[in-house]
Amino acid sequence: FTRDILDHRTKNNIRQFRHSRWCAQAMQEREIRLGFHYHGFVRIRDNSIVLKPFRFPDALLRSTLPMVAVRKCMSWGGYNDKTIIGNRLAFDAALRGSSEGYYLSPMVQRKHNLRNPEQLTKAVLDEAGVQAILDNEMLPFVDSRCGGGDGTPCLSQKWKDCHVSRPWFWRIRVCN
Repeated sequence: FTRDILDHRTKNNIRQFRHSRWCAQAMQEREIRLGFHYHGFVRIRDNSIVLKPFRFPDALLRSTLPMVAVRKCMSWGGYNDKTIIGNRLAFDAALRGSSEGYYLSPMVQRKHNLRNPEQLTKAVLDEAGVQAILDNEMLPFVDSRCGGGDGTPCLSQKWKDCHVSRPWFWRIRVCN
């Protein structure tokens, strides 16, 4: 990668970390204001498409330990960070951890010799004692792009993101 590409990717990752942290803060403020706690959370990217009906896994909700599910592909030595679902006990680590690990905990970066956001995600969850389930079928969310000139969405290629097994909820093509 060129320096410009690396800088661009790093800026995008930092924006994602900040946005995830902001969402966690907004959710927590809502919990306080309304006097309840969410049982779990789903973090997906804004360009994700849901290919099959999604039901939050009961095993995550029933667990008495902090637990998340991430996809078992494109993990680059860590955990795939495109989609994360988890129980409330994993909330802080999963939604705030990457931002705080990047900005506030340089020891996490040095200790683990981190090279990408996937490795940061794994390090932050491991440091917080969060168990991870690696499963593609549990998470029917896939990155998409606007394909062609007509704005019709298409799925990211399999080498960029994992796809759940067919049949899918709707017909959509994979990007060229």
